[in-house]
Amino acid sequence: MSAEAQRGSILSRTAMGAGWMFAWRMTTRFLGLFSTLVLVRLLTPADFGLFSLAFAVIATLETVLATGVEAQLIRARQTSRALYDTVFTMNVIRGVLLALLMVAFAAPAAAFFREPRLESVVQVLALIPLLGGVANVGVAEFSRELEFGKVFKLLIVPRLLQIVVTLVAAVVLQSHWALVYGAVFGRVLATLFSYVFHPFRPRLSLALWRELIRLSFWTWAISIAMAVRDRTPTFVVGRMLGLRELGLLTVSHEIATLPTSEIAGPISQAAMPGLAASLRSPDGIQVSEAFLRMLGLTLTVCLPACFGLSLVAAPTVALVLGPQWLETAPIIAVLAAGYAAVAVTMLGMALLDARARLGEVFAFVTLGAVLRLAALASLLFGSGLLGFVAGIASGLLVEAVALTAWCVRRERISARRLLHAAWRPVVATAAMVVILWASGLGWIAPAPAGPIAAASAAIHAVTAGALMFTVTLGCLWWLSGTPPGAERDLLSAIKVAQTPILRTLRIGNTKSAQ
Repeated sequence: MSAEAQRGSILSRTAMGAGWMFAWRMTTRFLGLFSTLVLVRLLTPADFGLFSLAFAVIATLETVLATGVEAQLIRARQTSRALYDTVFTMNVIRGVLLALLMVAFAAPAAAFFREPRLESVVQVLALIPLLGGVANVGVAEFSRELEFGKVFKLLIVPRLLQIVVTLVAAVVLQSHWALVYGAVFGRVLATLFSYVFHPFRPRLSLALWRELIRLSFWTWAISIAMAVRDRTPTFVVGRMLGLRELGLLTVSHEIATLPTSEIAGPISQAAMPGLAASLRSPDGIQVSEAFLRMLGLTLTVCLPACFGLSLVAAPTVALVLGPQWLETAPIIAVLAAGYAAVAVTMLGMALLDARARLGEVFAFVTLGAVLRLAALASLLFGSGLLGFVAGIASGLLVEAVALTAWCVRRERISARRLLHAAWRPVVATAAMVVILWASGLGWIAPAPAGPIAAASAAIHAVTAGALMFTVTLGCLWWLSGTPPGAERDLLSAIKVAQTPILRTLRIGNTKSAQ
């Protein structure tokens, strides 16, 4: 295969991988919403609170024992039986240690939170890391070979069965144990299906532990830095501003980050294996070209989504959350615009991860933590919650610019190539923002309005914004000579996606005619 064909294959498979990961996110969102709507009618808020508290304890302990050695199976230029077996064995050791830690900390955690039931719940949930540790590491080959359709199937089947078991258990037990048993059963299925879906059978071995221990250390350090960055604001805001302000921030953050988590997340999740495949290519495919192509795709999809949500924050809040949450509208507007930068940060992190530059990943996560703490310092000067989130948004932009500049420098990417990949979606988004703001459809002041008025305002703004962005982007692409890039990748993805639909329609028409 020629270098050009190989390059196109990797990029197209990475783009399709992002589509599969997006499908996984949307499916789990829908399934989670469905199961929650059923479970809230069968269980009490205290049941959900107890389960959430138990998982918070687990998440904290998992941070202490984070290793991330599985990623080496994806990024390594060459793999071997010894590498797979060593990763498997280190996972087993981590699973056992984490399970023992959970059992040991169950009683102290129950005493600290003054909830006796927490002890038995955490002890039973200790089975989850134990089962996860013995999962088949052979399934990492699916991501390594960019076979994301298989990854989707591997994830979705256990999830569907887990929801069924949880709902049945909730009907029978009417207690928090339904959630606990469902979570454990889901982990049992995930481990079982990892052996069903892939023929590899791991063995215990630590032949390459010295090679992996350095990567494991950096993964642990990154996890600690991320915990400081992401959890400190919750504790500080709750302590300084109170639970009401913390609730406003939590809900605003959940909504404002939707474009990043549901669109940029799948892209970056597929980008790391795609970039790693480019690095392994025997035909010398330049990873810089793959990075720029993915950057263009990320900006084309995420910039209009993030700024679009920012522009329609007020009618969105009035429609989705209700008038009692109108205070969150300006917070969502600021955060949504700020998190547009996170989409770029995710891609830069994927590049560093693919190159195994974990020390550099740690440095930039630490930078993000410092910037987050600096934003928290604004609370000392009475800036309030809105001033704090403005500080967060500014910090996110600084982090994205610094990380992108570093990646561009390390990959020897010229300013002209970077501009060529990014300018069209940036200009199209800017045109959308200007038109909506100037016409009074965007960044309107939050006001109590009925659902019909809110829906009408949101529909008008979204329609106008989508039309303006699409037309501007299309014209700029055409004027540029329709070069290879995000526009062509999106059109190819749409064409691939509609093929099975058209095939199904043709089959249905044929049967009707007969």
